[in-house]
Amino acid sequence: MEILIIVSVLISLVVLYFMFGAVVKFLLGWFPIILALLVGGVAVIAGGVAGIVFAGIILVAAILITNSWQGCERFLKLEERIDQRFFFKD
Repeated sequence: MEILIIVSVLISLVVLYFMFGAVVKFLLGWFPIILALLVGGVAVIAGGVAGIVFAGIILVAAILITNSWQGCERFLKLEERIDQRFFFKD
């Protein structure tokens, strides 16, 4: 019975390690748009109709910034490092 518990804990640790890496990679790639959604939500709540227009502008800018972020050299190096660290290319 103890062996079964040890094996399940080890398998769980491997799965959690992989899932943590996937979350880190997702957040790294999409953090500009996540921040823009937060700012846009606050603008809509606080600004009324003008806030809705401002939130739309922020959303379009965030999409453009996210696109350029995912194509820049720094992001690609960080993504490669995450892939190596969490064994995504195996």
